[in-house]
Amino acid sequence: MVLGGNRQALDWDVEGEVLGFHAVMSNARFEDDDVWYEVNERVEVHVNVANLAKLAQDADLEDMVSLLATVPHELLHACDWLRATGGRTPIQVYDEGHGGTIAIRDALNEATLLRLRLSGDVFAQEEDLEYLVEEASFAIIARRCHGEAAALLSALEKAEKVSSPAN
Repeated sequence: MVLGGNRQALDWDVEGEVLGFHAVMSNARFEDDDVWYEVNERVEVHVNVANLAKLAQDADLEDMVSLLATVPHELLHACDWLRATGGRTPIQVYDEGHGGTIAIRDALNEATLLRLRLSGDVFAQEEDLEYLVEEASFAIIARRCHGEAAALLSALEKAEKVSSPAN
């Protein structure tokens, strides 16, 4: 896991104010007449500390849950990749045979299918992947948040209900 910021996100062509990402392969890059990709030599997830800090400044309950869920969310992406590839790194998958970017995309598709099967939702589609990973990371938080963390979430939820205008 890499604790980084917007510079690392841009290095992997991740735009926007993401809290984290699974760094497998960059978008296509063009130099002269060549097209090339940056392919990771490690199974690596990034947590964007700058964006986490920015979100934490005025966090409501939903933001707090997102903050807590970022690490398990990204680790679940890495675990799905490792299961789908038999523990290989992105560069190993890329270099095997003549697979290249197609092999990377196939591995990402297999990781997605794995997550869909693990969800148990027979109606889940590929576009549901981020939602399913988020739900799984929320379940991890719920199991792990005992004592003070659970009390904090409960207090935040109560405070949010009190501060919300009456319906």
